Amino acid sequence: MKKLLFTIIILASALWGGAQVPCWDGTVAEAYAGGDGTLENPYQIATPEQLALLAEQTNNGTGGNAYYLLTEDLCLNGLEEYEWIPIGDPENPFTGVFNGNEHSISDMYMTQQTYSGLFGFTQGATIKDIRIEEANIPHTMYMYSCIGLVVGKALNTNVFNCSASGFVGDCDEACGGIVGLFAADAADETFIIKDCVNYAEITSQAIRGGGVVGQTTITNGQALVENCANYGNLNVYGINGGIFGEGSIHIKNCCNYGAIITTYDGPTAAGGIAGQTTNTSVIEDCINRESGEIKANLAGGIVGNAGEAIISRCGNKAPIKGRGRQYSVGGMTALVGGITSSGGRISNCYNSGEVSIDMSNEAKGYQIGGISGSLSEPGYIRNVYNTGAVIKPTPSAMAGIVLPALVGTTEVNHCYWYGDFVVPPTFQNNVALPTSGPFGPGTTSTSWTLEEAQYGTTDLLEALNRGSMGECLWVEDVDGINGGLPIPTAGEVVYPLYGNEWYYEIVNSDGSITYQHLEFAANDTTIHHKDVVIIIKTNTLYDKGIKYQEVTHEYIYQEGNVVYWYNKSEDDFTVLYDFGAVAGDEWEINVGDETVLMHVDSVAFVDHDGETYRKMMVVSDQDGVFSGDILCGIGHTTSFFPESLLNKNYRVESIRCYWNDEELIQQWSDADCDEVYEQYHTGLNESIYDQLLIVYPNPTDGMIYIVETCHGASLQGQNEYRITNMMGQTLMTGRINSENQQIDVRSLQEGVYFITIGGVSSLFVKQ
Repeated sequence: MKKLLFTIIILASALWGGAQVPCWDGTVAEAYAGGDGTLENPYQIATPEQLALLAEQTNNGTGGNAYYLLTEDLCLNGLEEYEWIPIGDPENPFTGVFNGNEHSISDMYMTQQTYSGLFGFTQGATIKDIRIEEANIPHTMYMYSCIGLVVGKALNTNVFNCSASGFVGDCDEACGGIVGLFAADAADETFIIKDCVNYAEITSQAIRGGGVVGQTTITNGQALVENCANYGNLNVYGINGGIFGEGSIHIKNCCNYGAIITTYDGPTAAGGIAGQTTNTSVIEDCINRESGEIKANLAGGIVGNAGEAIISRCGNKAPIKGRGRQYSVGGMTALVGGITSSGGRISNCYNSGEVSIDMSNEAKGYQIGGISGSLSEPGYIRNVYNTGAVIKPTPSAMAGIVLPALVGTTEVNHCYWYGDFVVPPTFQNNVALPTSGPFGPGTTSTSWTLEEAQYGTTDLLEALNRGSMGECLWVEDVDGINGGLPIPTAGEVVYPLYGNEWYYEIVNSDGSITYQHLEFAANDTTIHHKDVVIIIKTNTLYDKGIKYQEVTHEYIYQEGNVVYWYNKSEDDFTVLYDFGAVAGDEWEINVGDETVLMHVDSVAFVDHDGETYRKMMVVSDQDGVFSGDILCGIGHTTSFFPESLLNKNYRVESIRCYWNDEELIQQWSDADCDEVYEQYHTGLNESIYDQLLIVYPNPTDGMIYIVETCHGASLQGQNEYRITNMMGQTLMTGRINSENQQIDVRSLQEGVYFITIGGVSSLFVKQ
């Protein structure tokens, strides 16, 4: 009977708990379950003992440099007598690729390592698709120790789709739920931690801690943390962040749900996303959720101490509480803000969390703001709103709905706040913020009305979109996920640069005034694997003869906010316009073997006949080659391209007319723009776009075929062709007819070419 009962219990356990996960017995396997360590046939790890084999081989320098595949869920026993020795150390780092294959490794226990985690030290490695469950690293005995449940120190390493749960205790230097120390020393490379989630609790006396990454050290290259989340509560002695602790970083599309609290009464920093950023870090599209309460001496909803970090399209919904310290050395004892406690370049963000001060330490000198507690140059705040209550702790404390004080010429504008707060926008002398004001409820739960019009509108959503400077698309909260308030999104910022026409004025070498006409031409061609469009440039030059027309082709493509121009002589692309640039930014334009360094002097908005152009940049360069105004969606108002570097004997002086979809959008002079447009679109002078021959396949690796268009460019009677390169040099000539409209171009080198038939040209790419 007892035997039957025991059998029933075993069967029930199997039914309730599923298959048993093998637990480690402390030994090391002699071989892997299969594979030869190649990409096509990785070493297979099916038992904890085989995982221990990987650790042993890596740490003694006989392995850890191949491909490894986890084929089963594993258990590491979780007892002190089965302490895990991490895979890799500084002398013998793991340099291979570990694919967890969506399996779990549970009950990992360790205490005695400098670099603690499943992996101790990795270099040039990739770790992906692994779940660390119920790990326990209560403390370490080493100075400068780093803990990450997946990797202790990840040097030039990528980590994808990993999660961790359990407990991280004391470490000396940096604690992270996924990676303790994320380091990079390889120039021109970006190392990524992506799609990772932390559920572990971190309670540590560490100098810094982060839900995903504790710290970065970047000597070369960049570090990116993207699409990550933290659900664990962090209670760290020093600098503390929901996603990231301290260092130089780019954080994108991350979210924090955990409470972030510092325990030291001295100068500490904590933020829902990052504790403290250095250099010009970037934080974008991140949210600190309602449960992500922040409490520190320097407390910010997104970043504690932001320095010069660029913070865009971020939101805080949690209560932010600054904590005074028992002493103050040359400054405030507490700084607290809905987005940052101090510093940062903040745009297109919002705060809806309460901002307050914990008065348990009766220190003096507080600064508290709905967006930031303190701001200095080169920081700025623009196009933001605050609906979180700002609780002024004492009558003498400096508090503001947006910012407690304006410092110097710091830029703070286009800020909005819920209108029933008593605290003023800025406390210092009650200075009103320029182009800013309160708002209140509209006619629906998702509409909000400004007290005074900005950008010609009293609608908050519309004002935010007009003020986004092309960096953001604000959307209505139709699903009620943001309390009915507008939500900033990256969106797809499409500049109406392509598909349009421009008309510029030319001063010829003899002093006569003619014009330059630019027109977009659709084409499915590529250059260096970039999908480019053609700008057909027609210059009318009277000094070369009566109505001499010089027709050339320019090539541009857009990625994000940047428009690139093809530098023909160098066979490479260069930045032409950076519409995401802000005042103080720079970019280089390479033309031939010359370089122009463009400096953004200022940024503003331009309205014309009811049309709002999102952004105008005033730019300059040392020699005045391309100085002037650049309008988002139109281009440079003096010369679309830096013509003076093209060694031409004419000057392009200014834009006259700009069309979009055949409609005259803007006119800068008394020129008859309708006449110009008609000249290029009717009669004998129909547009070159309509005359283009169709060449296919394009790109080609051997043969091209010519097809007549339906716009009048006929091959009848036109049987001679000419193929030229970008410099206009003729490389091939020949004859075709209506029965044989194919051309063998296998003799051409890889590159971009024109074929001309009967005065009509079209572009193709030989690859």
